[in-house]
Amino acid sequence: MKPVVYAGKPQNIDDFRQQEVDGINVYVPKDQQLKDDVISIDLKGIGPFKQLLVEGI
Repeated sequence: MKPVVYAGKPQNIDDFRQQEVDGINVYVPKDQQLKDDVISIDLKGIGPFKQLLVEGI
């Protein structure tokens, strides 16, 4: 599964685990397998070249 980013809550919110991290709500599918039960989300880049990097999925 490829990680994606959307603004807002998922439509089927009951199918997701929600965690607030640094003021950002993160939703992960409940059936998603995690490497070592950890997801790492990082922001890299400058200005319009910023991107989110997700590890552990």
